[in-house]
Amino acid sequence: MRGKNILGDAFGYMVLFGIIALLVQSRVPLYVGAFLFFTDGERIDAALGTIGIRLEPDAIGPDIIKSFVSLFAWFALLASLRPSVPTWLASWIPPDTSWSTIAGIAVVLAFAEACAALVMRTALPWFGVQIRPDSLTAAAIKLLLAIGLLGLLVLVGSL
Repeated sequence: MRGKNILGDAFGYMVLFGIIALLVQSRVPLYVGAFLFFTDGERIDAALGTIGIRLEPDAIGPDIIKSFVSLFAWFALLASLRPSVPTWLASWIPPDTSWSTIAGIAVVLAFAEACAALVMRTALPWFGVQIRPDSLTAAAIKLLLAIGLLGLLVLVGSL
């Protein structure tokens, strides 16, 4: 039954964003629709559940998978929209980047984000701090931890 729901959602997104794309005469709405479809966390869980993979809620695996899908979709969206994005943003997108490079960058960033989430889940209660995982404070702390971890990786890599 889940497979039919996923296909129904895909068809709905395709029709809705296809009509918007026809109205504005651009491919950008199609890319945005694909991005929104593929990065939905509940849909990722349902798709993996359809093929028999169940993710444990408090483990690091779901964070890595969902972050990777979201980041890879974001980078793919930016790469495919390179001619359409503002010049200040286009300068941040590497020219002629292969999909394997984009996937590698997404894996590293997803791993850093998942490790930051794991640190927050384990260390904050140890210090007696209670933060909702979907709050703005939690997102800011996770961002700072991920940036710190990436900085540490760059520092170790330059030695």
